[in-house]
Formats: sequence, structure tokens, C-alpha cells
Amino acid sequence: MNIEIHTLAFLLSLTIFIQFIVLLFAYYKNRRLNAENIEAIENLELIFNTIPDAILIINFETGSFVQINDGFSTMTGFTRGDVIGQSSLSINLWDNPDERLIFLSELKKGFIDNLEFILRRKDGSNVVVSMSAKILQIDGKPHVVSIIHDISKREEAKSALQKDHSRLELGMTVAGMAWWEMDIVTGNVIFNKRKTDILGYKYEDFKHYNDFMQLVHPEDADKAMDIMRKHFKGEVDKYETDYRILTASGEYRWFYDIGSIQKRDAAGRPLLVTGLVIDVTQRKRAEIEILEIKEKLEKINSEKDKFFSIIAHDLRSPFTGFLGLTQMIAEDAGNLSVEELEKLGYGMHQTANNLFNLLKNLLEWSQMQRGSMGFEQKEISLSNLIADNINTLKGRSEQKGIKE
Repeated sequence: MNIEIHTLAFLLSLTIFIQFIVLLFAYYKNRRLNAENIEAIENLELIFNTIPDAILIINFETGSFVQINDGFSTMTGFTRGDVIGQSSLSINLWDNPDERLIFLSELKKGFIDNLEFILRRKDGSNVVVSMSAKILQIDGKPHVVSIIHDISKREEAKSALQKDHSRLELGMTVAGMAWWEMDIVTGNVIFNKRKTDILGYKYEDFKHYNDFMQLVHPEDADKAMDIMRKHFKGEVDKYETDYRILTASGEYRWFYDIGSIQKRDAAGRPLLVTGLVIDVTQRKRAEIEILEIKEKLEKINSEKDKFFSIIAHDLRSPFTGFLGLTQMIAEDAGNLSVEELEKLGYGMHQTANNLFNLLKNLLEWSQMQRGSMGFEQKEISLSNLIADNINTLKGRSEQKGIKE
């Protein structure tokens, strides 16, 4: 649109300029112009200098300036006195002289429309311009009529936009992000090629949203589609979910997907939805790893509590019996016979041995839980095991007056 307007402005300015030059040359050749022609020259000159773009006329054969408007002086800083009779080379107008050769080469085709060049102002600074030009016969000689539009601000804005775009692309690349867009009516999609690159597929293989959905993990597909339908119905303000997609290598990668409706028809029906998708595989793997560690810690804590419970219960009773025996010896040793002392000593030995075996078993169990000891199955005698437990409880039961 801007190019079309600029072209129209050039043609309009060119028409005015030609009329102005024809009348001006006629004036130089015959100063007895009537009042009507003089008024026309003045009006055209006023319009000519009011046009904001730079307009100039150069003798094609000599390369010297014949006329410029005020717009040229404003743009470049050169006055009419600086340029009339001079060439563009003599005033150092071209920042790169090679561009002048390009200009002349294109001009030989008869017309130049919106070619971009860099010109040098009188103060030495540069200005980026879009130039249109045409060769015209004026007073029987070829002249170049040019209109120059200052596009420096546009180029600066374009450069800034490109920098922002580059920064955004860099950020999206580092973050593993890609944009996407879906035509809701047709289901056709366009998207950033980065997504298929991450998955290992060809970009051209994906044209419809179903091309992606058939790769989504069966456990995630229904959830993703349900959230999208709710967004279309207005039940949720945005589409937001995560899912797994099968890659070309055969593994699943996790993606976080978020988007919203950007265009509706006159009746309010959604037409276009756009969004961002982010590869969150590493985050998901970390979450799974943390969950597994959490479960292991909970198991360890549970086993620790169980271990302490065993110690509190299974060791307390034998120790109570052992303490009882030692108390009897300490308090009644003088009143006990040798046989009774031998019996108490034997009981203490049995109790101590049982405590040692129990402690040994607990330590072995603890080592097995930590993985520092392997588990080896072997046959045991049930009767011996029962007898050992009876002996462990015998001293305590005798103290309580419990007999077989």
C-alpha cells in the first residue's frame, strides 16, 4: 500500500514538475510571458516546494543539477546555491558511488520505481531513501526527474523490529518454544518449524491438526481435545494443557501447550486460534524423578518407624527379663544356693544370647533395607525357631509366675 501511494505521489509530482519546468524554460527563452502564465508558474512553484519529498532535475548529458525543491534542501541540507550547476559526485551526494552506477543502469530502462539507496547529507550524515526517477525530454534535451522519499525512520523501525524478532527467536529456541496457528473451520495449521524439528519429522508432513493428534499419547489425547472444545465454547478463557507426542525416534516427549481464540465471525463463532507450545520433557522427567525419590523417602521413613517399633517392642521384653534376673542376684545373692545361682546364671546367658541374636537380626534387616546386604533364602527348622522364642520369653514368664 505504501509503495502504491508513493508511486502515485511520484506521478502526481512528476506531472506538476513537468508543467513547472516547461513553463520555466519557456520563461527563460521568452521573458514576455503573459500574466496568466506567470501566475501558473508561481502556483506550480508553490506546489513544487510544498511537496515534502525531495524533487530534483538533472541534465542527463552533463550530470549537473538544474533544479531542486525545498524538500531536497530539508532532506540533505544542500541549498540551491550548493547544487545548481554541480553534479551529484561533486557534492559527494552518494554514500557509495557504486550505487550511482546502479541508479544509472536501471534508469536506462526508462523508469525507476522505489529503489532504495543511501545518500550523504551536507553534514556528512547518511539518509536512507527510496528513489523514483524518469528520463524526460525538456527543451529537446534528456533530463532526469527524480523524487526521493526519506525512509530512514522506516528502516530504523524495521531494524529494531528485526532485532526484537531475533531476540524473540533466540529466546524461543533456547526455551524450546514454537508458535502455532489453527484455522478452526478447516482444521488446517501453520506453525514454527522448530516443533517438527524437535520431534524429528518433516515440516511439510503436517498440514492439519489431526496430523499432530494421531501422535499424541492415547492417555493425553482426549484430555487435550476436551480442553480445546471447552475453550471454543467459552467455558475456559484459554486452552492450556500438557501432553506427550511420539517422536520420529520412537520416544515420547512432553509438551506444554497454551493458546486462545484470536478471531471470530460476526456471530461470535471462533475462526482462528493461536498459541505457543514448549518442550518440557526435561522438567517432566525431573518431576517424575522427584516423585520417585519422594516415594523412596516415604518408604524409608516408614521402614525406619517400623524398625524403631521393633526395637521398642522386641528388645524391651527380653531386656526387662534380663534386668529382673540381675536384680534377683543383686538383692538375694546371699540367700541363694549354688544351684539357684547356676540356674539364674544359665537363664541370664540364654537371655543375653537371645538378645544378641535378635539385635543381629535387626542389624541384618537394616542392612538389607539399605541394599548393603543381599538376601539369601535357606531352609530353617520351625521347631528350633519356636524353641528359641520360648526360651526368649521363658525368663519373663517365670518372673510373672506363668508356667507351662
